[in-house]
Amino acid sequence: MTTQPNTKNEQPRSLLHRLILSQILAMGVAWLVLLAWIVFAMLEFGNGDLDRRMLYFAKSLAETASGSGPDEARRLQRLKAAEKIFLDGFSELKSARDYQPVYQIFNLAGALIYRTPNAPTQPIAQIDGIFAKREFSGHTWRTVSAMSSDGLLRVHIAERTDQRLATSWRM
Repeated sequence: MTTQPNTKNEQPRSLLHRLILSQILAMGVAWLVLLAWIVFAMLEFGNGDLDRRMLYFAKSLAETASGSGPDEARRLQRLKAAEKIFLDGFSELKSARDYQPVYQIFNLAGALIYRTPNAPTQPIAQIDGIFAKREFSGHTWRTVSAMSSDGLLRVHIAERTDQRLATSWRM
């Protein structure tokens, strides 16, 4: 096996040069691992915060609808006001412009008494306070339900998973 002699421009790298390069590479890998961990931790924290927010909204809607009594016009007016208050919190977020949760309200007998226009007619959530993922309307949704304190109404709420993250980026 013959080796070609080094030309004037090709000199073997010194040990110091190789050590510096390996340190730069190790620091770059460590930085990427740390960045991945920070993003993962932020998303996990954000999911818990988003779940608490969604459950709070479901409970608020349940109490609002239940406190309206049997008057449907008054119930609709109060629900629209509660929804506006909730959604106004996202009005300044450019990333959450399209954020639009869907919800349904069922009475004790299980009859659908109200739903947002883009909500399906079938129940979108299962057990009160238990979060789940569901597929409908061509998207993945995070769902939860809550019962009113008087036990007369149950609210099912769903948020598109892609829109949920958009509401938390500023956090």
